[in-house]
Amino acid sequence: MTEPIVELHGVSKRYGEHVALENFSLEVRRGEFLTLLGPSGSGKTTIMRLVAAFEEPQAGQIFIEGQDAANLPPERQHGLPAFRAVSAPQRLPERRFRTRAEEAAAR
Repeated sequence: MTEPIVELHGVSKRYGEHVALENFSLEVRRGEFLTLLGPSGSGKTTIMRLVAAFEEPQAGQIFIEGQDAANLPPERQHGLPAFRAVSAPQRLPERRFRTRAEEAAAR
């Protein structure tokens, strides 16, 4: 198994009284594709902002390619890795999909 390229160990981040992350850990290995899913305010964007060094955690450590992100030179910090955060302000319409059993029964 390959070594992790991004590691978060026991990371915590607060914004005033709001706890965005508490004791969060994650490892991402080279070649993996990761999607963070969750409701608004669950910490998805905070995770990415911490990894990209746009924010600093109040607790825990972040490693990029085995190096402590706090000790990386500025040119290696910001923008690593690239990410896209998308919010959907409205609910998607409810849809019902047929199961294979329902499709077979309808034939």
